[in-house]
Amino acid sequence: MPKKLILAAIALAAAAPMASAADLPTPPAEADSGWSITFAPYVWAAGMDGKVAQFGLPEVDVDASFSDVLNHFDIGLMGAGEARYGRFGVATDLLWVKLSADADTPLGLLANSVDAEVETLMFTAVGSYSLFLDETANLDIVAGGRVWSVDTDLDFKGGLLGGQTASDGDTWVDPLVGLKGRANFTPEFYITGWGLIGGFDVSSEFMWDVMGGLGYAPSDGFSIVAGYRGVGVDYRNDGFVYDVVQHGPILGFVFNF
Repeated sequence: MPKKLILAAIALAAAAPMASAADLPTPPAEADSGWSITFAPYVWAAGMDGKVAQFGLPEVDVDASFSDVLNHFDIGLMGAGEARYGRFGVATDLLWVKLSADADTPLGLLANSVDAEVETLMFTAVGSYSLFLDETANLDIVAGGRVWSVDTDLDFKGGLLGGQTASDGDTWVDPLVGLKGRANFTPEFYITGWGLIGGFDVSSEFMWDVMGGLGYAPSDGFSIVAGYRGVGVDYRNDGFVYDVVQHGPILGFVFNF
């Protein structure tokens, strides 16, 4: 197989999860206020660096910007939601991204070109309990899991390998725990964020996820959040390596019902 093309596909696979959604903390409320629902789509303009490996090849260094991802973006589905009753809540975060790229091979002997297609899924589900909750602030403890899935497909065009395909990838689940919360400065402005750790060598050796942001709420049912988020994961299994750190600014839109 053309090694340079496969390494390019690996780099593309590693870059796939850079635009994502995640669970934003629900605005403070009284403990006996009944059910509340939050939906929070947002864009995470993250860059990434780390080491990855697929297709039995050695680890390669990856250093990509958010613009690199946009150049290969095909389609994506991103969104988060949370349902709370008093101090208890459940939240989910779904990210599915499909990227593609093609390139000519050197000399065109084994193949004239290779098409690479990458699908990445990151799904998080947690339960939460408010250690502190009133009209101005909340602090929640959370526990749950995160499913990761990375799949890379190669399609060779022309040459000796013309018509041949190759696939590699892996799926794993990481347990996680952490804290998330929010505090109001004024009725309109607030700070919000979370800190999560997980993996614990169950699947990944370790993973972490932190975010801090400033929110503006022009009404009770809607707010805008701008901040910064970083995520790291170190997963290795039978030659598949995904040891990356992603970080960058986020902009979110929070709808409360």
